[in-house]
Amino acid sequence: MTHFENKREVPRATIDSPGRVVLASLSETWDVTVRDVSVRGACLRLSGPAEAPRAFYLLLEAGPDAAPIRQTCEKRWQVGNVVGVRFAEPLSEAQFAGILHRAMHPDPGAFLRAG
Repeated sequence: MTHFENKREVPRATIDSPGRVVLASLSETWDVTVRDVSVRGACLRLSGPAEAPRAFYLLLEAGPDAAPIRQTCEKRWQVGNVVGVRFAEPLSEAQFAGILHRAMHPDPGAFLRAG
């Protein structure tokens, strides 16, 4: 078993929840799985083998009756279809709590209704 050192400034919560990448030009979107999240960034799994853009928006489900949260992201690393991103602005405590709540109480059609 390989041990990886955790170099993150802030611990992340494993959520395995749906998300959506939106290109900065708003010309293209695609679904992703948000593997884990912190107030400062996230780890995403792309639906296919593709190179993630250097900067993009990430839509995160925020809880029941809440609009998705749009975060501006900077790609920090990518290995295969797994991408680590840093948020341009940290999530608020309320946003982070909403994302965690949604992860524990998923609504599979939420993005379909919002988009």
